[in-house]
Amino acid sequence: MKSYGIPKGRKEICVAGDGNCFYRSISLWIDGNTDRSHKELRAMVNNVIELYPTAFEPFTSENVEVHLRKSKVVGTCAETLDIMACATLLRRLVFLYS
Repeated sequence: MKSYGIPKGRKEICVAGDGNCFYRSISLWIDGNTDRSHKELRAMVNNVIELYPTAFEPFTSENVEVHLRKSKVVGTCAETLDIMACATLLRRLVFLYS
């Protein structure tokens, strides 16, 4: 398997590419066995954004409320704003390799 620049100690995991892939991968990391809690994670991330909208304004080119309406739809891909909110929620650095 080719490493694609993934640092040592990290591993590549495969998740369904259904628009929920960011939330599925984080859910799999949290649980270790399943990605089924991706919907709950999406809801928690959206709650963080709702609580602190001004903190996340710099990470979107649109109005935060408009972004939230789209982001709440299961199957909508995570954007920078969502990734930053998830990192805030989990108090962890999040690195994406694509």
